[in-house]
Amino acid sequence: MATRAQFLDGTYGSAWNTSKRSLVRFEIWRNQISFTTLSASINDVFQAIQVPADTWIMHAWLRVITACATGVNGDLGYGSDPDKWGQFLKLTATGVISGQHQESSGGGIVERGVNEPFHFSSDDTIDLKLNKAATSGVVEVCALALRSK
Repeated sequence: MATRAQFLDGTYGSAWNTSKRSLVRFEIWRNQISFTTLSASINDVFQAIQVPADTWIMHAWLRVITACATGVNGDLGYGSDPDKWGQFLKLTATGVISGQHQESSGGGIVERGVNEPFHFSSDDTIDLKLNKAATSGVVEVCALALRSK
C-alpha cells in the first residue's frame, strides 16, 4: 500500500500535512464455459471475463475442468489481440494451461510478450476463440487483475 503526502503550505510535517492511501487490489477473476450446453462451432468467440476500464491484467490462463474432444484448441486474448495469452491451447486434457508454458510440437504456441501485464484503458473482455467445434467439455478462463478503484 502506497502512502502519498500532500503539502498544503509547502512544509513537510506541518499541521496542514495530510496523508492519502491508495487502495490497490489484486483479484483473480474466473468464469466457466460449458461446451456441453453451448455446442460451440469453429471460430466461435466466448467473451469470458468482462474487464472494466483502467484495469491491469497481470496474466490470464485457462483451466480445463472436463476435457474436450480430440483436436479442440483455442486462443486466449481480447478484442484487438485475440491470442495475447496463448494460441492453439489444447483443451483436450484436464489441468491448467498457461501462456508461460511452451511446447515445441504445436501444443501451445507462446508469442513474445505473452507474460507482460496489459492495461485496459477502456472496457473490454477476455475472450476464448475456438479453432474447432466443441460439443463437450468445461473450461475455466482465469485472470489476475490489478484494480486501483
